[in-house]
Amino acid sequence: MNEQILLACDIYSVVPLGIYFAMLYFGFYTDNINEALGFCLFFFVNNEITSIIKKLPYPESLWKVTRRPEGSFNTDYLSRNGLSKKDAPGFPSGHMTSMAAFAMYMILRKKGDQDWDIFVKENYFFVGVNVLSVLLMAFARWYKKCHNLTQIIGGTVYGSVTAYIYFNYIGKYLISN
Repeated sequence: MNEQILLACDIYSVVPLGIYFAMLYFGFYTDNINEALGFCLFFFVNNEITSIIKKLPYPESLWKVTRRPEGSFNTDYLSRNGLSKKDAPGFPSGHMTSMAAFAMYMILRKKGDQDWDIFVKENYFFVGVNVLSVLLMAFARWYKKCHNLTQIIGGTVYGSVTAYIYFNYIGKYLISN
C-alpha cells in the first residue's frame, strides 16, 4: 500500500466526526440550532442503530458479507487501532452510513420542492461534490480493507434511505425560512 494514499484515507475517515461539529457550528452561526441539533441527534441515533445492525447474530453462511475482510486495520474514527479482531462485524459500514446520510440530507435540504431534473441541472457542482464525498469515503474504506464492497454499498444505501426518511418527516420542518 502506498503510504501517502493510506494517510489520506486515514485522515478522510475522520470526516464523519467533523460533520457533528460542523452541523453544530452551522446551527449556531445561522441561528438555526433546532435544525442542527435535530440533525446531530438523527446522526447519533443512526450510528447507534448501525452498531446494533452490525451485532445481529447473522448465520455463518453470511459471514463473508457481514464480517470485516481479513487484514482490515485502523477501522475506527481515529484510525490507528491496528488489525481488526477476527470475525469483527462490518455490515453495514458506519462510515459510509454517515457520509451518505450527510450528503443526502444536504442535497435534499438544498433541493427543497424543486423537480429533480431541474435541481440537478442547476446544481450539478453541488450534487457532484456531495457524491464525490461519498465516493472518496468508499475508496478510503475499501483501500484500507476496512470493508468489502457489499458492506460499503449497504452503508451507502442505509444512510441515504434513513436521511431521506428523516428529512421528509422531521428535518424539513426544522429549517428556518
